[in-house]
Amino acid sequence: MYIDIVGFQYKRNPYELATTTKAKSWKKKGESLVVTRKGKKEGIESARYLVGITYDHGITVADEVPAHMNGPFFAQMIRFNHLEPGLTQHRRVLQDNDRVQNSEFVKKKFASKNITLVEIPPRSPDVNVIENLFNQMRGELNKQAKIAKQKKQTMSEFKARVESTLNSYSVLKVNNLIDSLPRRIDALIKGKGTRLKY
Repeated sequence: MYIDIVGFQYKRNPYELATTTKAKSWKKKGESLVVTRKGKKEGIESARYLVGITYDHGITVADEVPAHMNGPFFAQMIRFNHLEPGLTQHRRVLQDNDRVQNSEFVKKKFASKNITLVEIPPRSPDVNVIENLFNQMRGELNKQAKIAKQKKQTMSEFKARVESTLNSYSVLKVNNLIDSLPRRIDALIKGKGTRLKY
């Protein structure tokens, strides 16, 4: 199972967000995963969710979380079995290296539920397929706003749209993302850790 916390940017005018040219960051020749990092988005209002995906089950967790989630809150979600629907018989979870998700408190909760954490190197989005899902979700939300020419929405309307989009996401698309892992790993080895097209 892959899990992560994601924030979907809220705008009162989603059509404007969907049609504005996005900033691009260019990598220099020879740049590798060492310089890949998430940017800070101060002052941006977001709808935040804990999302979990599993092969052949699609999105199995899509729970709203507070803006400033801490380790104890995350551990409570584990304690109250939020992840159970997506866990296979192997009971393995892959998540990124976010300190909230990897505190000692949280690790103990995982262990108490007989869940093995699979670790990946820091700043390794190319091997964490859930990041691609989030990118596809943002694209879908923008597409909806463009098609509907939606120029006004409340935060509660936006959250309802996010949740509906998460809950209707195709199992086949999730399977395709996970099936791409062997190709990604081969490409990372061949490229000696440089960023991939993924």
